[in-house]
Amino acid sequence: MDQAGCCLSNLVLTQQKLDAAEAKSLGGVKEIVPAHQLLERAHAIAATIAKQPPLTAKYTRIGLTQRLRRVIDEGIGYGLALEGITAAGVARIAAAQNAA
Repeated sequence: MDQAGCCLSNLVLTQQKLDAAEAKSLGGVKEIVPAHQLLERAHAIAATIAKQPPLTAKYTRIGLTQRLRRVIDEGIGYGLALEGITAAGVARIAAAQNAA
């Protein structure tokens, strides 16, 4: 695994919070906008996208999200299993506390 992947894995596992500059340096954020300009910037980006021919926008979106969809599809079983294990653990702890 490359250095960035290792760093991102560590962030996910430790649930470390990032500030905007750190997120940008890791490639998770393209630009940083002051809060009072955020909606205006979002509208400007949306207007640029809306100017694209409909098929271009549609197939670009599909191309950009296809890998993400595949990753989600491949990992959803593991996520559900972890959620079930966590729920069982929480229920076990609650039962033990209620019995005490």
